[in-house]
Amino acid sequence: GGEGANQRIAMGVTVVGGMLVSTVLTMYVVPAIYSYISTDRAKKAAAAALKK
Repeated sequence: GGEGANQRIAMGVTVVGGMLVSTVLTMYVVPAIYSYISTDRAKKAAAAALKK
């Protein structure tokens, strides 16, 4: 209750939502992208080594 309660609730939802999204990105999306890139580089390096 009180003045500005709706604004504080909206701000709280935004902040908590942003924290949840950033946590999910950090725990799942970033490692998946890193794994994909490192695997791709390893394949290219192996192919280059075989050509020599």
